Amino acid sequence: MNIHDRESLYAEVARVLRPGAAFGIYDVMRGNANPLDYPVPWATTAETSRVLTPEETRASLGGAGFEVTAYADGARALALALVVREYVERRALAARGVWPRPPGVGQRRPSTTTSRR
Repeated sequence: MNIHDRESLYAEVARVLRPGAAFGIYDVMRGNANPLDYPVPWATTAETSRVLTPEETRASLGGAGFEVTAYADGARALALALVVREYVERRALAARGVWPRPPGVGQRRPSTTTSRR
């Protein structure tokens, strides 16, 4: 996210989320001392880029009242962490006799179409 004032963004997200709700981000971050080779998809120069380090991002989230409960460096690690978390949560619900719908599955409506031969 090439957003200049992330603190305000995160504060607004915190304001509109229900208490206890999760907020996830997937973002490009500065990882080392090597400068970026501009232009990049979100900025043409260093002056127009607002890429933060992971530490700066965690500080901005903490300032808005968020608690960082998971951090993964890389898309594959993050995807795996989210899948494992979902699995653990669903197993805990199942142990209590609660069987949630699989992700992405909603109520089906009766079909109103007919086919002719």
